[in-house]
Amino acid sequence: MKIRLKIFAGFIIMALLMIAAGGISGIEFSKIGISINRILGENYKNIEASNQMLLGLEKQNNGVLLILQGQWNDGYSEVEDGGNVFIKGYDVIKNDTLNKEEKASIRAIEEYLKDLNVMKDSTLYNHQTATIEWYYDGPFRLLSQMGDEVKKIQKYNQDALYKTSTNLKERAKRAIVPGIVVVVALLLFISIFTYLVNHFFVNPLIRIHDRADDSLKYGRPFDVNIQTNDELKKLAEVIKKLTNKNQH
Repeated sequence: MKIRLKIFAGFIIMALLMIAAGGISGIEFSKIGISINRILGENYKNIEASNQMLLGLEKQNNGVLLILQGQWNDGYSEVEDGGNVFIKGYDVIKNDTLNKEEKASIRAIEEYLKDLNVMKDSTLYNHQTATIEWYYDGPFRLLSQMGDEVKKIQKYNQDALYKTSTNLKERAKRAIVPGIVVVVALLLFISIFTYLVNHFFVNPLIRIHDRADDSLKYGRPFDVNIQTNDELKKLAEVIKKLTNKNQH
């Protein structure tokens, strides 16, 4: 093989190793990016929806307390506003892909929600007298129970978010490993390639130069033996013929 082809082949191999290193790591990080957008996005969305539901429950509770104080119009408005806020968050979670625990909480919330609506229709909106006993036994109990279920959903998504983040951290480490392996292989190949260039090209050229110089100056025989069948061997043979001709 000619010297040009040998050197060109060496650079081609190095280029392929670098492309492989970037490609493998790029694919792994692309997969991680997809997971972040899908899994973390869903968990974060549900956590925000849970916060919205809790805010809606709190506003409804405040509205009931205003009614107990005789502020009927403000209380009704706060209850209605809180109910709308709660339903917005509730619809987000309900329409999401839920696991067994989340589905159980959603079913419980639906039952509490039915009881709460019945209580609103039978008591609040009919201007029946509301007492502290009625508050603790009715709205407060139902809103607290609904809040507990919402917090379960929220905690599940927070735990899932933490687990997913930890998993993605490990996947990021694994994504780096193939690139590191290829880079190490590349460095090893560069070391071997440098050795081969020195052994088969640079050192023979130095020997050819030194023997040719000795032959011209001191008449010593040109005894360089090139093992490779390439341009260096042809060069050595030509110089040997010239030096032998000069010596005769």
